Amino acid sequence: MRVHADKVADALPHVSKLVEESRKEEGVIKYEVFTDIKEAGTYIFIEKFASLAVVEKHQHSNHFKEAIENCKQWFLSPVELRVLKKAL
Repeated sequence: MRVHADKVADALPHVSKLVEESRKEEGVIKYEVFTDIKEAGTYIFIEKFASLAVVEKHQHSNHFKEAIENCKQWFLSPVELRVLKKAL
């Protein structure tokens, strides 16, 4: 997720709420957020879920949809979501 650098403080409460609520979800194994030290406003979410069904449920949760809705006014680009599986 990339927001305008001057809107990081505005986005932070919404990101914090998303993280807090997501960590409470059943089937969420890991939910961490990092910021790019060279690119202010870039958030990288590293998440691990018990199954693809849990991922889909998370993406339809109220706190996920609210975070996107509240922050989209500051997005520099669309949110990029990638679902990965371990290769090795």
